[in-house]
Amino acid sequence: MAKFVWLFVFLLLFSGIVLPLQKAHAEDAFYEALENAQIAYKRGELAASTLLLNYALSKNPGATRVYVDLAGIFLEKGEPEKAREILQNGLEKADEKDRIKGELIRLEVISDRGFINLEELESADVRDFFFYRGLHYHQDENWEKSIEDLTRALEFDPNLIAAYYFLGIAHFEMENWEEAERVLTSGLRRDSSFTGINLLLGHLAFGRDDYHSAYNFYLRTPANLRSSLVRERISFIQGLLPETPDEPDYDRRKEPVDFQRVEPVIDENIPVLRVALLTQGLQVSFQAGAPFSLNTMDGEELFRGEERKTYIMDFRGGTFYLKNLDGDELFSTSQQHRLDIDDPEMPLHIFDVEYGEGYFWAGREDRQYRGNFIFESRDENRFFFINEVNVEEYLYSVIPSEMPASWPMEALKAQTIAARSYTLNRYYRNTSARYHLVASVINAAYNGTYWEHPRSTQAVDDTRGLIATYRGLAIDAVYSSNSGGITEDGALVWGGDVPYLRGQTIFPDYYELDLLPSGLSDWLRERPPSFSRAENYGSATSYRWTRVLLPHEPPVASRVGPIKEIIPLERGDSGFVKTVLVRGENGEETISGDRIRGQLGGLKSNVFMVEPLFNEQGSPQYFLIWGGGWGHGVGLDQTASAQMAADGFDHSEIIKLFYQGVDLEQRY
Repeated sequence: MAKFVWLFVFLLLFSGIVLPLQKAHAEDAFYEALENAQIAYKRGELAASTLLLNYALSKNPGATRVYVDLAGIFLEKGEPEKAREILQNGLEKADEKDRIKGELIRLEVISDRGFINLEELESADVRDFFFYRGLHYHQDENWEKSIEDLTRALEFDPNLIAAYYFLGIAHFEMENWEEAERVLTSGLRRDSSFTGINLLLGHLAFGRDDYHSAYNFYLRTPANLRSSLVRERISFIQGLLPETPDEPDYDRRKEPVDFQRVEPVIDENIPVLRVALLTQGLQVSFQAGAPFSLNTMDGEELFRGEERKTYIMDFRGGTFYLKNLDGDELFSTSQQHRLDIDDPEMPLHIFDVEYGEGYFWAGREDRQYRGNFIFESRDENRFFFINEVNVEEYLYSVIPSEMPASWPMEALKAQTIAARSYTLNRYYRNTSARYHLVASVINAAYNGTYWEHPRSTQAVDDTRGLIATYRGLAIDAVYSSNSGGITEDGALVWGGDVPYLRGQTIFPDYYELDLLPSGLSDWLRERPPSFSRAENYGSATSYRWTRVLLPHEPPVASRVGPIKEIIPLERGDSGFVKTVLVRGENGEETISGDRIRGQLGGLKSNVFMVEPLFNEQGSPQYFLIWGGGWGHGVGLDQTASAQMAADGFDHSEIIKLFYQGVDLEQRY
């Protein structure tokens, strides 16, 4: 009897040791498979990721997130039936059935198949529930119910811009013209980069014969997004109106303008920059705040000009012609020459400077600039117009052009150090270059003296000559408006390997992004409390944003035909999409890097996920884009720096977080 007792005790002890070990082994295998699935997904190896997720599910059949991940991958691949099958299986076996129900609701809506029993839905996100049900009614052309649900979705999240888009269409279809315009305008005020809303507003204005408004709305849509119908309407309006709204007001050039006197910075140690205001100039009109001279590059005077009088520099056939407003020719030369103003406290006023070409913020405005100016031919019909100005005077304009002067002082100082470092990095690469920088977002916004502000000027003066260096050299201190919460490696965005441009998680507390469909969905649909969220600084739609693409709409569709699939192939640690595969009815194309944003219709960043919304035939009717951040996401996050400064970080701490391993050095 004693033997049986001891045998029983032995078996009990054995099971108490082996079974936990087996369980632990299964858990290890589950998490290892999940980790490898994430690596494969980041690389765009969707088949491998799917196999690994299925293996993980065999080790833990109740793992809710794995069902969501698998369904997400099949949706990306344009296989909603397979995604539905996986979620239905999860509805039986998953530990968190509410999450599965929420995913099924979304899937049933976007594939136009109706709903599961809504009463079963308990804790799925309320905003998404109303939003997706509103989309279902939208696809069913039940406009009244669509309006009701989309309005409810906006009550829970007024920054869900895609809801304004669909709501505007619903009112448009019901011929509620005024309400459609109100809704669309509200959405555009919250996110002026949603160019598709401009198109809808243009159609509304055209329909009521308000051609001036229609013309302006159509012009705010980038040229590569305009359909043949829009191009026809633009031509029609141009032929109909004696003067289209975008034409310059030439009459104001006849009067003397008001000049803003500036205080020059005189220090021989400060490098003098050459900033290209125009790289393909055809003509420029200007007034000088004091008498000026046109001189050869050796200093020989060619022409004397009067203050507060408008001149026009024209260029054709390789020759510059200076004229007055009556068209009288005053001077001509084919050689490079300078414009020097007698009084260094008086700027040059330039009429109708075009900016933001190709972007939604494109426009035209008058600007005044410090310094001296160079006219140099580019070819027979175009010229370079270059501003000579020292680094500190340049920064007086750049800092408030790049960051609101009302933001915390330490953020302004960090922005100044970054901009000065970036500028000198470009200057030292080739000090004798024709020009070192361009006056646009290609390098930095440089909007002239009108934008100068005492607070930003103080930030420049308080940090004069201070730069960030790596191994003694001025760093390439790139920056963007908002990273979305995690900055990206410069190597992933542009190639190469720059040690100080490493991705950083910029949260007050530890946060690790799970880069599988479930984690990415949570990351981009929600607004986690990172420094980039910064609700008192910047726009809510810079941190998280949505877009709606029609299959024929993005520029890439002109080459591959109406789009059937948009599949991100490779991601960085921030969720940044490095390459994307676009399949259309006539072919496919792989797009990489910064081109992705433009080719997909003007996305704010490369951090996004794509959700196709299918019609009854199983083809995508829309592509819903959920995204985060604004810009390339490398280096200094301007919005996050403002929140960090408000929380007590100084400019040195901010710089050293975003640029790893750098030193601060007083260069002059």
